[in-house]
Amino acid sequence: MTLDAGIELDSLNHIRTLVAAGHGFAALSHSAVLDDLATGRLAAAPLGRPVIRRPIYLVRSPPRAVTRSSARVENLLVAMLQGMALNGTRQAEWIIER
Repeated sequence: MTLDAGIELDSLNHIRTLVAAGHGFAALSHSAVLDDLATGRLAAAPLGRPVIRRPIYLVRSPPRAVTRSSARVENLLVAMLQGMALNGTRQAEWIIER
């Protein structure tokens, strides 16, 4: 099977508008279309197997010192993301990489 990509766009708004108007399909993250799903403007289904995983990373500049404030913001961000994954606010799986 081959994919016939008739058009490629980098604009999320344009992609969502074209799909809503019936001009094809798009592979997007669940969070990118939450509002459209809630209003019924778009419908979504998981792509299936294999499961697509997209990790996110917290990055910082190595030469900059880690202050108590920046460490606190990091902890709050991690707790917030973990909470959203665990309570279903976002379709995500919380995985700790070692």
